[in-house]
Amino acid sequence: MILLVRGDLRSESGWSRATRALVAAIADQFTAILGIDLHHHPIRELGRFPYPLVDPNTVATYTSLLTNLVALHACQPNHIELMPGAINVGWWFWETDRIQADFDWKERLETLDILFVPSDWHATWVKALGIRTAVVVLPWPFEVSETSVPAPAEAISTYRLLNRQGLLKYSRLMVSHQNENKQKAETMREHAEQFLLDTSSNYAISVQSDAPRKGLACLLSEWQTYRIQGGKIDTLLIRFSGLDIGHDAYTLLATISRIALGAARGDETVFKNVRVMVKHLPDDTLRTAYTNAQAMVTPTFGEGFGGTIVEATRAGSIVVAPRHTACGQLLPTDYPLAYASIPYVGSLVGQFHLIPCDSTWHMPSPGAIADRLLYLDKMCDQTKYDVLHSLRNHMKVFLEPNRVKSIFFQALDQVQKKRRAV
Repeated sequence: MILLVRGDLRSESGWSRATRALVAAIADQFTAILGIDLHHHPIRELGRFPYPLVDPNTVATYTSLLTNLVALHACQPNHIELMPGAINVGWWFWETDRIQADFDWKERLETLDILFVPSDWHATWVKALGIRTAVVVLPWPFEVSETSVPAPAEAISTYRLLNRQGLLKYSRLMVSHQNENKQKAETMREHAEQFLLDTSSNYAISVQSDAPRKGLACLLSEWQTYRIQGGKIDTLLIRFSGLDIGHDAYTLLATISRIALGAARGDETVFKNVRVMVKHLPDDTLRTAYTNAQAMVTPTFGEGFGGTIVEATRAGSIVVAPRHTACGQLLPTDYPLAYASIPYVGSLVGQFHLIPCDSTWHMPSPGAIADRLLYLDKMCDQTKYDVLHSLRNHMKVFLEPNRVKSIFFQALDQVQKKRRAV
């Protein structure tokens, strides 16, 4: 068989990383693998797709000549383009439970032979939409061992948040542009601070962006509550990125600082305990950051899978996470650090235009994240070990690559049997 993969293949987005992991899990059953990178941009090309890439404008002229072709569409429904004669399968990550009524997404999804989705939650609402394609749950494959390897301490560059005066300076600079590059560099130097990724640094970590569903303002508000209530973790370390690839490090720092100042309602004392990483981190460094953290916190309103939850757990970090959307499948039923959420139907300020205004989101209950962090503070080392061990074992079974591979090929086999029967 020949596999043709269409999607975001070379970025570091969760979906892109998941697609590369899936291809690695199923690769040995194909004689050849080709890729079509749908959203390539040189700045975002941080990942490696280890197979030949083909021109999307000409691929349809010869794929019809290939026998035993499987086309994997790891993309939004509006980018699905059926390959004639192939088994066309989708792998669709989506963070909420609705699609735009005036889009042809339902019709496009129904042209597929199989629609793979990463969680039971997806399967439930996709079927409720009346989509007639066979829906199969296919999680992101991960190797999760029972124990993690201790990570040596590593110093990284972080930044303190801008205070109100710093944000006013940023606003004036964006208007005047006088000595812009020089002033940006000076500001970054003034706020730079080396941070030691070591257990002695006593920090929690969160991987964040300016996407509204990531819940950054909630995270910062909950962190302020936690500190006011006597929380024992000293520092909140945030890896922050922007949806706009044109934003430089200074703009990212100003963006998160503005959100922090708003979440704290002008109380700048919250800035004393927050450090930000605004530049790309190599995988090994991020793994060290997870391993040596007291916890990884995710305040998300909705997840298509929850890759950072798995990556943190695999590295040896306890996670504070919700049970909603696709996250729920990643946590054991008795997991003590899952926080409560409140459903909300509507739009988020600045949300992606493809997301409908009647989507269901899940907001952290006020004080819920702070409460779980305070609960973590009270745990003894043995309890923390037991909680992490339970979390690892749960993920190890569910995400095991050979299990995912078996699900994939069993679904393909069903399609092939139907075609032979016609």
